[in-house]
Amino acid sequence: MKFLYNVDILSMLTALTYHYLCFYFVLSAFKDDISILRLSNSSRIIAFYQLIRVRLNNPTILLDAIIVVIAILILKKNYTLIDFVKTIALYGLILIVSKAFEMLIVDIIDPNKTLLSMIVCLSILVSSFVLKLMIYLITNTKNRKLVYSVQLIGEICSVKTRAFWDSGNLLYHKGVPVIMISSRLAKKLKLKDSLKIPVSTVSGSTMLSGGKITLRIFSDKKSHKLWEVRYCISDTIVARGYEVLLHKEMEVV
Repeated sequence: MKFLYNVDILSMLTALTYHYLCFYFVLSAFKDDISILRLSNSSRIIAFYQLIRVRLNNPTILLDAIIVVIAILILKKNYTLIDFVKTIALYGLILIVSKAFEMLIVDIIDPNKTLLSMIVCLSILVSSFVLKLMIYLITNTKNRKLVYSVQLIGEICSVKTRAFWDSGNLLYHKGVPVIMISSRLAKKLKLKDSLKIPVSTVSGSTMLSGGKITLRIFSDKKSHKLWEVRYCISDTIVARGYEVLLHKEMEVV
């Protein structure tokens, strides 16, 4: 109870807003689905920990890292290893850039406590904008066209996700293009495999489970192209950061 009476409400709200904005821009940068509940819970964990950290006898970097990892894990429902590494890396980068911006402003002016809280939150907005602009400029036009928003339509349900256009995917089944999907995506779609599709790899030939599916590829917000294709399931594609690999024929011009 004594701790609760000593809580600085302004500091608590500042920390909560700071990390909420930070996590929000991390998710938006990667175009992930944003859950307000998960976003709020992750922000509360970090904000509360920052308040009690100053009262700990010997807070360690390991403890700091554990709290951050827990908050990041709560932020999204599903992660691949690459997703997790990219998320935590961008989160750390935003913190560093925003802290540098905050220190620069504080050196220029001598803010009071309320103004300092506003500067702290503003630093997140500015640093996030700068980083997102850099990501946009670094990503050239050709690379952006390799990634498409798609909708996979099964017999029971459909799922929207991002797909990678793979120019090396020349796989056909009886003349019909074959896309690759992850087993996790297949479970979401509740697919019932009806085919065995032969696939040649560097290590040799193998038979993968698959079937028929309808694929909608969006070229922009208003137009799309519909494909009746075959799919096969392979978890090796998750390592690339996508759960769908499109066929070479499916490039949207």
